[in-house]
Amino acid sequence: MISTKYIVRRNGDTKRIRVCVKGIVNVPDITGATFKFTVNQHPYPFGADAQVFQVVGDIIDGPNGIVEFPIKDGNEFIAGFYYFDVEMVDPAGTVDTILFGWYHVKQDITKDVASLVIDDTAHGVSSTELPEITPT
Repeated sequence: MISTKYIVRRNGDTKRIRVCVKGIVNVPDITGATFKFTVNQHPYPFGADAQVFQVVGDIIDGPNGIVEFPIKDGNEFIAGFYYFDVEMVDPAGTVDTILFGWYHVKQDITKDVASLVIDDTAHGVSSTELPEITPT
């Protein structure tokens, strides 16, 4: 059974994405299953050309159906609006897309010092080359 979710994050955040796998009646034991979390530019891509990134899940608590996905290695800095899905492969080899939705990474307010430096040469004219304006 597939569920739809929204994931909203802030640019640079590395907190893991936690998913609890639930059945209609109970929480299945996911011990021995594998998981992939894939982010793409398109909701229904035909290939991997527009794939932004893909990470493998870490089962945190198999009997209670909890898996986490690390967001790191530069993937935490992809501000924009994307789509994602989570695919589970159980120990018998059955593939099931269990989660699908929107993945939105917004700019945050806190920035490091390097991102605050403005290179005035990138704006076409340095501040020393601006014409002097004399009031009339």
